[in-house]
Amino acid sequence: MGIWGVDVTKPAAEAELVTERIAFYTADMAYLVDLDADTTTIERVADPSTGQDGTRWTVPAGGRPISISPGRKRIAWQVSDENLSFDRRTTQVWVASLDGGDPRGVTTLTRGGLGGWISDDTLLVSGRDSIESQEQVLYALSVAGDRVTELARAERLRSGLLSPDGAWLVYSVTLNQDPTQNGLWLVRTDGTNQRRLDRRLFGSYRWRDSNRLLIVPFQPGAEFHELWELDVETNEARRLTNTEVTPFKIANGDWTVSPDGKHMAFVESRDDNIWLLTLPDWEKHAP
Repeated sequence: MGIWGVDVTKPAAEAELVTERIAFYTADMAYLVDLDADTTTIERVADPSTGQDGTRWTVPAGGRPISISPGRKRIAWQVSDENLSFDRRTTQVWVASLDGGDPRGVTTLTRGGLGGWISDDTLLVSGRDSIESQEQVLYALSVAGDRVTELARAERLRSGLLSPDGAWLVYSVTLNQDPTQNGLWLVRTDGTNQRRLDRRLFGSYRWRDSNRLLIVPFQPGAEFHELWELDVETNEARRLTNTEVTPFKIANGDWTVSPDGKHMAFVESRDDNIWLLTLPDWEKHAP
């Protein structure tokens, strides 16, 4: 048992064991988080090339998962009563320094939770105005507690995903009674430039980098999927694949993009194997 890797630059490369340790790792594998009963432990993964020494320390999250800020300055976690149903639950969001010092609660959310770090000083959180409210709201919340910015509000708001630099947020709204609210939406995390994307781009999405969003449009009955790219600054959409040249179909929305934005890995529905697609140059084509 362990975490395995495959060199994507070498066709038919054999899988190699990366580590036998199963834990929650940061994307760069520089830190890991161990959860053991009531104890949350952070470890700076040993790496002679960078001088990291494998130091471990506990933080006051009480065995709960934590989120580490982009600059590795702070951690955040949430505390809620798991015995209550979600529609009656409130959640407290806590922050501390990376070493676990200065822990403090920063907000209490109704039917919501922690969405991640926008920056070292700002969190993405969600909640509702009251237990009875049907609208979900996404906020940018400063850890100092002196600034709250509403980013989005709608019934059946789902799947908020921050861009790698935290400047943009993409989210979806479905089955809303107001049809003008349904679709994929973008908003800057300072609360500006909110817009709904072309309805034909509605589907599954991942960030390629801080300015480019990859989308697999939802096309019921289609034999194969297409991959599109949206430039969030210009709003220009580009088709990256042609089903006649690159036929593929992702199983159960199971796909991911490499950190450098050059590759996409996905589970192919026809054989349930993991496939790799090197992302091509785009073909300009309006949706």
